[in-house]
This record gives sequence, structure tokens and C-alpha cells, in this order.
Amino acid sequence: MDEQVLVNLAKGQEGTVFDATGKLLACHARFTAGIEWKPGVSARHQLARRFSEMTNTTAFAAGRYGTVTLYHQGKELICI
Repeated sequence: MDEQVLVNLAKGQEGTVFDATGKLLACHARFTAGIEWKPGVSARHQLARRFSEMTNTTAFAAGRYGTVTLYHQGKELICI
């Protein structure tokens, strides 16, 4: 999978899920269970945070204006 494909997947509202080895498990995945929506925080970022928390994994969100945030077990690790 090339870089442009990853960029296109990251632009959607749905999630893209990889396993620990980098194998693609799902794309266009929707996850809405247990979300406490916060004003001023994008849906992508809230969903990625909650997904990482509920699955005890790492997730990232690419924002509309270029912000990329990495979450691990529900905690924000880095935002660039």
C-alpha cells in the first residue's frame, strides 16, 4: 500500500485498522459506541481516542486542516 492510499484512507470519517504487523484489517470502519462528544474536538479525533481506549491499542487521526494526533490506550501521545 503506497503513501497516497494511506493519505486517502486517513481523510475519511471512517477508521482504518491495522494489526501490530501493519496488515490492513479494516477500512471505512465505523465506531460510535460510548462516545462522549466534546465541543471543539473533531469527530475523527474523538473516535480515534475512544477506539484506542476501548481496544487497548494505538490509533491516529488526521484532521481536516492537517493535524495528526496519535492516541494510545485513550491518551494523546503526540499531536503534529
